[in-house]
Amino acid sequence: MCIYMYIVSVLTQTVTSLTFSLPLAGEYMPPDRVHPGTFKGSNRMFRKPKAHLLHAQRHNAAKTPESQRKALTRVKSRHSKTKQRLSDLGIDYDFPEVKAPEGGTAGRDAAEKEKPKKRKVTAIEVADSPEKKKVAKTKKEKQIATKKEKERVTRTQKRGKK
Repeated sequence: MCIYMYIVSVLTQTVTSLTFSLPLAGEYMPPDRVHPGTFKGSNRMFRKPKAHLLHAQRHNAAKTPESQRKALTRVKSRHSKTKQRLSDLGIDYDFPEVKAPEGGTAGRDAAEKEKPKKRKVTAIEVADSPEKKKVAKTKKEKQIATKKEKERVTRTQKRGKK
């Protein structure tokens, strides 16, 4: 226990001198005095918070016709209550008409669904084209083709410099 007291005193002196603040008080506690839940979960890895990502995903999700209908009825009921309160005060105001969005879904997902899909081009179609370039089928062939293209470009650049 004597060595632990010495370690605690050296540690408090060091930390106090580093922080330039009020003196730090420290004392050694034997393991039987430490509460069992003090270091609970200290061995777990830290996970970055992702609640904001989940919220954004939920917000940007495609809206179903049912949820759109419910939202529209809520807006209309709010407008009618506000219009009633305004009329009680002697103010005659008409809210602009709220319409349901067309197409059944709202947000980015509806626009993404309308994009045309890219058609895959076969090697035969490319060979028949005026350029007559062969399409690489595997990842290795693609790497070789890009390497050859880079070599060709550097050769033409070297010729231009001479």
